[in-house]
Amino acid sequence: MTKYLAAIIGVLVIVLLIGWHHVSAQNTLIESQASTIAQQAADAAELDRNLKARDSVDQQFQEALSNADEARKRLVAQLGTGDRRVYVRAACPKLPDSGTTGSTDAAAIELDPAARQDYADLRASITRTESQVIGLQSYITHVCRKGQ
Repeated sequence: MTKYLAAIIGVLVIVLLIGWHHVSAQNTLIESQASTIAQQAADAAELDRNLKARDSVDQQFQEALSNADEARKRLVAQLGTGDRRVYVRAACPKLPDSGTTGSTDAAAIELDPAARQDYADLRASITRTESQVIGLQSYITHVCRKGQ
């Protein structure tokens, strides 16, 4: 009977050791998964912060672009009504003396009315491009290089 009791106790010890090893392995797996989940949560939080920073930079420069567009529209309206004029510095080559004299009280040289819109568009493009470059530089400085 003692042999059977020792054999049963031996089998129980082996079963308990196998069960203990299985539980320990499961515990290690759960801990590694919890660590992975914590790392993913930290990564998600960092991504969320970066997206908010990007959105704030984008909103700021979208407002600047909108303001530049409004300024362009005002400039076009002022050029059209004559409230504002664009003067061009020009030099006329001296023509051979033909015997006639030019008018001494001629109007100042200015852009042709058809060219005024082109001038306003060029000014708006320059302003928009400058704003976009500044926005991209700010994005790189505040969002991309922030993590380094």
